[in-house]
Amino acid sequence: MRAPTSATTTARFLRGQQVTDTNGLAQFTTIVPGWYQGRAVHVHFKVRADEAASGTLEFTSQLFFEDTLVDEVHARTPYAAKGQRTIRNADDGIFRDGGDVLLLDLIGDAGSGYSASFDIGLRPA
Repeated sequence: MRAPTSATTTARFLRGQQVTDTNGLAQFTTIVPGWYQGRAVHVHFKVRADEAASGTLEFTSQLFFEDTLVDEVHARTPYAAKGQRTIRNADDGIFRDGGDVLLLDLIGDAGSGYSASFDIGLRPA
């Protein structure tokens, strides 16, 4: 996430920030991302936890989408205007390195939208 003072008005990427509730839950609404050269379609996320004893803990990772879902969504406007993506999950080095455990299980459809949930926990070392 960029610093709150960073100008992003001309940027073509999405950034966001949520604070968890008392149960540790955070949720957000976004779009299926487009693609860029050399990577499968994915979203980055970062979890930060302030620990009084050890300072701020931080974990960064990525979530991936099923190739068939990406094909379906990217065949629609406005995604189709960019053309076919060049990298599928099996061809992405990060996905091959364990990304299958970070594969979102989406429900819904391209017309009405999708939803998914993903649990993650932090254990201070």
